[in-house]
Amino acid sequence: MSRAGVLSCCLMIAAARSGSIAAQQAPVLDALTAPEATLPAGCSITPSPSERHGTQVVSGFWDGLPVRTNPWTGETPRVLSVIRGRLFGPVRMPDAPPDARLAAKLERDLVAGLSGYAAFYRQGDARVSVYALRGPELPQWPPSSPAGRGDSAERAVARIKRGDVAVLAVGDAGPCFAAVERHLRAGGG
Repeated sequence: MSRAGVLSCCLMIAAARSGSIAAQQAPVLDALTAPEATLPAGCSITPSPSERHGTQVVSGFWDGLPVRTNPWTGETPRVLSVIRGRLFGPVRMPDAPPDARLAAKLERDLVAGLSGYAAFYRQGDARVSVYALRGPELPQWPPSSPAGRGDSAERAVARIKRGDVAVLAVGDAGPCFAAVERHLRAGGG
């Protein structure tokens, strides 16, 4: 077999393994979505990142995460980087800012081998965001991460780590947050 043939074969095997791993991880992460039957009246997945109210557009329902669906499960490096930052705080970078190519490589390296999840709920004006990463070597929860800042009576934070999955739920305290947290702590499924 030629060198190109061997390389092509190796790439096909790697792609198949990657797809197989992603297919195995998706059900675990998808189970983090709280079923509608377990949510209080008026609490539900937010169907779009913005809404029109008369002549105004209210946005931000998906907390600025660059996704196209809610809930979202996937392995897009840009999205995984944002989720990683929300779970574990900012990554320390060298003193000099990296150029765009180096920054993109660092971003990809930080999330290599991870898969992620995000879901956004709403009950009236109350909002709840859920972020999760799944991978073999996730960082520990640092005190400076968003998970460590739940000191407001109106703000609720839950961080859950089970095996190779780390989950952060953050939002407005109330029945919607309580129901989502209950589901997540019960194992997400």
